[in-house]
Amino acid sequence: MEINKEFVENSIKQWINFRDNEFDRFKNMKCSKKLDFDSFKEQNLDYVYAQHYNSVSNECEKFYKQFLDFSSFYNEKYYQAEFADCLNLVIMSLGGTRIQI
Repeated sequence: MEINKEFVENSIKQWINFRDNEFDRFKNMKCSKKLDFDSFKEQNLDYVYAQHYNSVSNECEKFYKQFLDFSSFYNEKYYQAEFADCLNLVIMSLGGTRIQI
């Protein structure tokens, strides 16, 4: 496939429209509550026997750490893909071929 100016301009427009639609989709999502892990943990610990309180509390903390790690991983992969898209558009606009990242 030959890469010409029209192809690059169309690719850029398609990419911008796609990302704009994705941004609108996330922006329009309404979430009435925020994740409040501390109150969630305390509410659940109210139902735990005293002798198990520390172990259940520790497990809740481990779960919270895993949740944050997963969220960080997902965000990193999403932004890595965004950066790869931008880099490929720049390379293609300069006449190069797409790179696989």
